[in-house]
Amino acid sequence: MILSAIVQITFPREETINIYQTQKIVHIDEGEISLQIYELQNAESDEWVIFLPDLIMGSHFLIPLAEGVQNSRNVLIMDYPTQNTSGDRISHSVATRSEILEALISDLSYSGLHIAAHGYGGLIAVQTVSKLENKPLVNSLSLLSSYGPVEFHLLGNETINRTMYNLLYPAAFLFQYATPHFGWYHQQLLQNKNIRTYSEMEQANFREFAENVDLPVHIIHPLNDNYISYQTSVELHRILPHSTFAVAEVYQEKMYNNPGFWVDQLEWFWQAVERGEAVDRSIASADRIAHSMQPFDSDTVESHSGWPLLLIIVVIIILCFLNEDLTCISTGLLVAGGILDLHFAIFACFIGIFFTDSFAYYLGSRVGRPIFQKIPFKWIIDEKDVNRVEDLLRMHGMKVIFATRFIPGTRLPTYITAGMLKTDFKKFLAYFILATMVWAPLIVSLSAVLGRPMLGYIESYQEYAFIIVLLIVLIIYSLLKFILPLATITGRRRFIVKTERFKERYFG
Repeated sequence: MILSAIVQITFPREETINIYQTQKIVHIDEGEISLQIYELQNAESDEWVIFLPDLIMGSHFLIPLAEGVQNSRNVLIMDYPTQNTSGDRISHSVATRSEILEALISDLSYSGLHIAAHGYGGLIAVQTVSKLENKPLVNSLSLLSSYGPVEFHLLGNETINRTMYNLLYPAAFLFQYATPHFGWYHQQLLQNKNIRTYSEMEQANFREFAENVDLPVHIIHPLNDNYISYQTSVELHRILPHSTFAVAEVYQEKMYNNPGFWVDQLEWFWQAVERGEAVDRSIASADRIAHSMQPFDSDTVESHSGWPLLLIIVVIIILCFLNEDLTCISTGLLVAGGILDLHFAIFACFIGIFFTDSFAYYLGSRVGRPIFQKIPFKWIIDEKDVNRVEDLLRMHGMKVIFATRFIPGTRLPTYITAGMLKTDFKKFLAYFILATMVWAPLIVSLSAVLGRPMLGYIESYQEYAFIIVLLIVLIIYSLLKFILPLATITGRRRFIVKTERFKERYFG
């Protein structure tokens, strides 16, 4: 940690100033904002394009594409500010950034321009175009591998997605301040400013905004996109009945390394708009309009891959440190909802359990018995249980490690005690892994089977989605906590003992 801090102090991170980079002041309700833009001018053209970057890829990713477009028109790439000129933090929401874009467009003296949005920028573009007061200023909208309706993003519900992203704040904090990252923290996605943007990303009303987009729209999506699913653009094409759709049979990275296909597609579309040949909503076909008005089909949502999959796996691993059983159940519900494939779900839970319980063993071996006097362990572990586990470990050894995996509430004291007694770690690991290889697939699969019929209520009651999911998790958890332990002799004995104590306490 000390070496990491020394490296960061000695070699501070410096912002690279691009040759196209400049500043422009705009005014919105949150104050005066210094907006960083990249301006690529073409002295022979009066046509302008505003590019809105994706949050992950950033503005620099679009510069090669903008340089290709510069051959025929002027280009602006807008960055997303996080504070005003007074240094006050401003909202990272789509609504605020849409307001900034609208202010920028209103301040420009162009007779007409095109908007092209990549990834996250698509949400801002659609919201801006749908409510822009002076709509003749914008001639067209291009969506490049864009985000769309909330059903296709992460867990498919804005409230649940927001909760998911908020869980990443502790991980980002620990990564930044408790990990020797040598400055790499500032080069990767898991930063507070990015987490805040995703947690404030409004998508619940996206379909309503899309209904108000009247001008010509062109959608481009690469088949091999690891960030945004192909079905997202298919749904965008459906709900924008006047849009055209091009499939790029190239990787998304080609937009940066070899942007020729993207430049050709955009130029073809813009020239069609300027010749008056492009279709807007007023002249869209009746069949396309009728199809756009049909209700959303949840079967079109595919399980995640790429970085959304990685994000879900990371969150599952983090949640295992809080409660393994609830995490396995919640992961099973992701499988039931078609959001996560079963093998990825089991893998994520297994890794999370492995790190969590190995850490418990490590604490026991390093700290010893005094750990039970420290917060939060003294709140959740009764020292009488520790003494009982200690006796069981001395008498039955590794069999206890295997058995406690199937008895909720006994694992933490057992694994800490195993470490405290300096149990052979290799044997501990062998029995622990064997038990987990049975437990993780069992709980995840069982939760998926039990949760599938219950998840049907979410489609009917979207506004209560978080409460419904919470109730489903608690119901399945209760079943596992009280029913599953009865399958073992130890579990039945514990049940009998607890029942007798309950009778004595309340009935004498």
